[in-house]
Amino acid sequence: MDNLHQDYVYHQQYVSNANIELTYRCPLQCPQCFRAYLGLDDDHKKKIEMKEKIKESYDMPLDDFRKICNFFKDNISLCGQFSDPVYHPEFFEILKICTNEYPNCTFKIHTAGHQKNIEWYKKAFELSGPNITWIFGLDGLADTSHMYRKNQNSQLIFDAIMLGSEMQKNIRWQFIVFAFNEHQIETARQICKDKNIKFHLVYTDRKQGNVKLASDKYRAKGNIKEYHE
Repeated sequence: MDNLHQDYVYHQQYVSNANIELTYRCPLQCPQCFRAYLGLDDDHKKKIEMKEKIKESYDMPLDDFRKICNFFKDNISLCGQFSDPVYHPEFFEILKICTNEYPNCTFKIHTAGHQKNIEWYKKAFELSGPNITWIFGLDGLADTSHMYRKNQNSQLIFDAIMLGSEMQKNIRWQFIVFAFNEHQIETARQICKDKNIKFHLVYTDRKQGNVKLASDKYRAKGNIKEYHE
C-alpha cells in the first residue's frame, strides 16, 4: 500500500497536469461557459447558484499559489473554468513567481480575455521565462473571434500573439472551429508558420444561438466533445 501511495503522489507531482483557477474574474460571455450558459438556463435556481458561487469566490493568495507549485513539480496550467488567469489583480507577481522561483516547472497560461493595452502584454512577456507557454483563445482572425468570445477585443489578442512571437516567447494560438471562421483556418495556419507560433485547432460540438457548428470535416465525432489537432 505504501508503494501505491508513493507512486500516486509521484504521478501527481511530476506527470499529471494540475489545472489552477487563479481568480473568479472574466469579462467575456462565451456561449456554454459557466458564466453565460447557466445564465441562459430557464431554471432560476441554477442562475442564483452560479451567481452565488462567483460571489463567494476570491483571487488566490500568492502564498497559496506557492504551496501548489511546491507540491506539483511540473505541468501546471493556469486555465480557468469560469475565469481568466490574466485578471488576477497580482498577475504580474504570479509571472515573477513562475519565472524566478520555479524555473524548472513548466506553466501554461490559457487566456481568451484581453487586458488594457499592448503595453500590458509587453510587460507580461518581459516577466515570462522560457518555462511559460501562453495559449491564446482566438477563434478565427481578429474580425471573427468575438462572435464566440463575446466582449473580446479580438484585435488586441491578435496583436498580443504577434508581439509574443516577436519577443520570442512560447506562444500557441488555439483556434476553435465554427461555421463563421473555418474559411480562415489556412490563413491563420500560414501566419503561425511564418511567425513561429504553434497552431492548435480544436474541433467541437459547441453551438449556441447564432454560433453554428463548422462543416462535418471540422466537427468532433461520436461521443467526443472536442478533438484537438
